[in-house]
Amino acid sequence: MSDVAKLKKIRVGLFAVTCFGYGVCCGGPTGLESMISSSGPGMTILLLMIMPFVWASPVGLACAELSSALPCEAGPYRWTQRALGEFGGFLTGWWTVLTNYVDSSVYVVMAVSYIGTYYQLDKLHTWLVGAAIILLCNYVNIRGIKSVMWVSVAACIACLIPFIAFVVYGLFHLKFNPMIPLTPPGVSVQDSIGLGLAIAMWQYAGFSYIPSISEEIKGASKLMPKALMWVILAMTATYVLPTIVGISAVGQWDQWSTDSGISFVQAGQQLAGPFMGYALLCGAVIGSLLLYNDTVASGARFPMTMAHDNLFPKFFGKLHKKYGSPYVSIWIYTAINLVMITGSFDQVVVADIFLMMFFLVVSLISFVVLRYKEPDLPRPFKVKGGKAGAIALVTPAILIAIVALFTNGTDAIIGGLIAIASGPVAYFICRKVWGGIAKSPFKSKDMPSEIFVTAAQETELDDADDIEEAKAAAISG
Repeated sequence: MSDVAKLKKIRVGLFAVTCFGYGVCCGGPTGLESMISSSGPGMTILLLMIMPFVWASPVGLACAELSSALPCEAGPYRWTQRALGEFGGFLTGWWTVLTNYVDSSVYVVMAVSYIGTYYQLDKLHTWLVGAAIILLCNYVNIRGIKSVMWVSVAACIACLIPFIAFVVYGLFHLKFNPMIPLTPPGVSVQDSIGLGLAIAMWQYAGFSYIPSISEEIKGASKLMPKALMWVILAMTATYVLPTIVGISAVGQWDQWSTDSGISFVQAGQQLAGPFMGYALLCGAVIGSLLLYNDTVASGARFPMTMAHDNLFPKFFGKLHKKYGSPYVSIWIYTAINLVMITGSFDQVVVADIFLMMFFLVVSLISFVVLRYKEPDLPRPFKVKGGKAGAIALVTPAILIAIVALFTNGTDAIIGGLIAIASGPVAYFICRKVWGGIAKSPFKSKDMPSEIFVTAAQETELDDADDIEEAKAAAISG
C-alpha cells in the first residue's frame, strides 16, 4: 500500500470547514492598510466592493463546482491534470508550490509588522518572533488536519471578536466621508490602482487552496461548495465594514500603512483607547497566525501529491506514521519561511500575486475545458449557464489577472515572465529525473495519477466509511 492510501479522513461540520476556508483566504482585514494610503480611501473601498464580483466569486464558484465533482487532494493540480494532461497539471502544481512558499511567509511578516506597531523590535527580535510563529504552526500541522481544523475554529472566532467590536463602536463615532478623496492628490485613477489592485487580488484570493485537503474530509463534495460560498460572504464583510468605519471614524487616510503609520491596531487605540488597541493587536496577530497555519496545511498537499505522481522528489510524499500528515513537506515550508520572513510586506505581496495569478488562470481554463471535455461528469454543485456561462464566469477574473500584471511596472512583467518560464523548465527536469506519471503506481485509464474518487463514488463509499480501503485495493490490483 502506498503512502497516499494512508491519508486519514476526519468528519467535521460545515462551520469547521468554513473557518478553515476563512483562514486560508482571509484571517481578518489585516494587510490592506497600505492600500488606503497608496490608492486613496475611495478607490480602496471601491476595489474591496467590486473585487468579490469580478474576481472572488468567479474563482470561488469554479472551485465550488470542481470540488463537488472531483473531491481530491491538491484539487487544482488534479483538476488541471484531468483537463489538460500531465504538463498542464504540473504547471498548476509548480506555480502553486512557488506561490505558497511566498504566500505563507507574507502572513508571518504581517503578524510581526503588527507587533512592531506596539513594540520596537530590532532585526534579530523581529526574526525570532516570526520564527516562533512558524514553529508553532509547524507543530499544529505535523499533528494532522484534525488539529488544523480545531485551531482554525478557535483562531477564527478569536480574531473576529475585536474587529466586530471595533465596527460596532466606530459606527457611533463617524466623522469623515470615507470616499473622499477617491485617489491621492495628483495621482490618476490608473496609477492609483497599481499596488491597490495587487493587494485587493491577494486579499480576495485563496479559494483554490480550500479544496486541497478534500481527501482528508469525509463528505467533502457536499461541504466544500457550501463553505466556499460562506467564505466569500464573510471575507467581503470583513474587509469592507472595518475599512469604511476606520476611515470614517479616524480619518488621516494618507497615514494608513501596514508597516508603519496608522494600522487597524492604532486606529482602534485612537478611537476607543488602549484596551481596544491591544484587543485589535491580538486579533491581527491571531488572524495572521490563522492565515499562515491554514496556508501551510493546504500548500503542503501539493508537493506531496506531485511526489506521488513521480513529478517531485519522493521525500515530499512521506506521511507521518502517527498523524498521517505530509511532515517532510511541512518541514520544508518551515525552512523556506524562516529565510523569507526577512523581506518587506509590499515586496512580498507583489511577488506573491504574480505567481498566484498564473496558476489561477490555468485553473479557470481547466474549469471551462472540463465543461466541454466531460459534460456528463456528475456535478452536485453546478454553475448555471452551460458552456457559455462557464466562459462568461471566468473571463472577468482572467482579465483582472492580466491587468494586474501590466499595472505594476517593468519589474513585475519581467518577474512574471520568469515565473511562467520556470514551469516548463521544472517540468522537463522533474519528469527526466523521476519519470512522471508513466512510472507512477497510481495511474489509471480515467485519471493518469492517483486513484481518483468522484463525488458520486465518495458519497457511496463514505456511508460505508471505506474509501481508503477501496483506493488501496485499486492500487494493489
